[in-house]
Amino acid sequence: MFYSIRTQLIAIIVMLIVPFVLMGYLFWNQAATALRDSIETSTVQTLNQYADFVESTTSQIMNTANQIIRSDTTQDWIRSRKENNEASSVQQNYRMRKYFDSIISNSTLIFSVNIFYDRWDMWNLEGDSYLQSDWYRNYREAGVRWARAHYDSRQNGIYMNSTRVNGLVYPLSDLLNLREEGVLKINLKTSSLQDPLDKLSLGKTGKVFLITPDGSPVLNQKVDLLPHALLERVQSLNGDRNTGTQIFRDKEHRYIYFYQTMETTGWVAVGSVSEKELFRKITVARQNVLIVACILFVITVSLTFWFSSSIATPISKIVRSMRFVEAGDFLKGNAVMLNKKVKQNEIGFLTSNYLNMVKRLKSYIETEFAQNLRRRNAEYKALLLQINPISLITRWKSLRHWRRKAGMKISNKS
Repeated sequence: MFYSIRTQLIAIIVMLIVPFVLMGYLFWNQAATALRDSIETSTVQTLNQYADFVESTTSQIMNTANQIIRSDTTQDWIRSRKENNEASSVQQNYRMRKYFDSIISNSTLIFSVNIFYDRWDMWNLEGDSYLQSDWYRNYREAGVRWARAHYDSRQNGIYMNSTRVNGLVYPLSDLLNLREEGVLKINLKTSSLQDPLDKLSLGKTGKVFLITPDGSPVLNQKVDLLPHALLERVQSLNGDRNTGTQIFRDKEHRYIYFYQTMETTGWVAVGSVSEKELFRKITVARQNVLIVACILFVITVSLTFWFSSSIATPISKIVRSMRFVEAGDFLKGNAVMLNKKVKQNEIGFLTSNYLNMVKRLKSYIETEFAQNLRRRNAEYKALLLQINPISLITRWKSLRHWRRKAGMKISNKS
């Protein structure tokens, strides 16, 4: 029952423990929220660093392209091609190749440089196969200057031709009349952009992609299917590329996407990771805290039962014994306390004194009962005498008569 000592002790312990557990859980939730924000901030900073790296790399290539277009060597080469002077063209071609070699040697980012003029280029001289290539068609039809990862067979050497590259396609213009005469193509290795990307870690299964605004891969990556809502948000930011890393939460699949648009190229760095994976350590820590709290609660309740047993069990037996004693059944009252080991503590003192009290009470009751019984018998006899005194006199006379007869018989014999 609720008013029992054990129940009250357990209730007190529970009322003391539960508030601390709830307070600890609330504090843990606040700490977990702070950790979640910290993890998200760290992920955003990681993606920002990679975006800054790509932005720096592409900006340098863009500056190099501007430098090449503005150089006297390039402008002289364009004019020699327009004049159709074969001797001058050969000399200008030689100068341009040396100029391109110096550009490549002075930059660790640039893999190759080529000029495409009509049906001719700097390294292969003849052939119009590049006109059907994806990078050139995207440039002419859609104005896409930054080419996705591809193989460029119009480079200087077999090794270069078999290496996957990304490139900047830049209009080759005569600065005197600002008319486009061809295109300048500067390539950089795809691996120079992809290797740092592959080193980024978003949990154990998280991935980071470099894509175009329509969701196509920029590097040699297989892009997962991205949510349509995410691509819509990316495309809406295409004109505003200084927004930093944004966060998109796919609540249906419980995924988090981090994305940032590059200002120079328009490319988008997208990191995708499941919430479960990203916050796995927090989840595990929270589960451990709950498990430890449950274990401590069970241990506390068990200790409370054990502690209360040393108090409640003897008192409960005393109460049961008292009920039998109250009803006058001393045998059952003593049987309840039978074989009860008395401990040397306050409860043991109480139990010992209770047993002595019961013994003295039983002895007193038995003595009092016997005295009452004798007194009642005497009162009963006295009452009988009061009720029938004549019969008593008759019996007394008869007794005297028999005594006389007996006396006479004895005297005659003598």
